[in-house]
Amino acid sequence: MALGQSNAAVVTLRANPGGQFIVNAVINGAESRALVDTGATTVALNRNEAARLGIVWDTTRRLQFSTAGGVRFGYPATAATMQVGGIGLANVPVVVMEGGAEQLSITLLGMSFLRHVDMFRTGDTMILTQRQ
Repeated sequence: MALGQSNAAVVTLRANPGGQFIVNAVINGAESRALVDTGATTVALNRNEAARLGIVWDTTRRLQFSTAGGVRFGYPATAATMQVGGIGLANVPVVVMEGGAEQLSITLLGMSFLRHVDMFRTGDTMILTQRQ
C-alpha cells in the first residue's frame, strides 16, 4: 500500500434539511432507517423494530434511560451484525426500548456503533471512517 493510502471503509453522509444525518443501517441482515445520534450511549430500537430484525432482548434486565424526551425504559441486547455503507461490525450492544414507533420512531445509531469510527463533519457532510 502506498504512503497515505488506507483500506479502511469510509462512508459519506449528507444532512437532511433539518440538519440530521439519516442512514440505512443493515442490522442482522435487514435494513433499518437510523438517525446518527452521538448523544445516545448505545444503538436504540423500538420493540417492534427489534423483533422485525431478529433481536432477542433480556426481559429480566429492565434499564432506565434519561433521554431528551424524558425518562424511558428498555432492555439490553446484542445485534449480531450491523452495517452502515461499507462499515460493518459484529456483536454490537443495543437497547430495545419499551413501546413501538409511537415511543421511538426511528432507530438511533448511538455510540456503541459510532465509537468504532472516526467522524469528521464539515457543513452538511459527515464522513465516517472505520477504525482499524
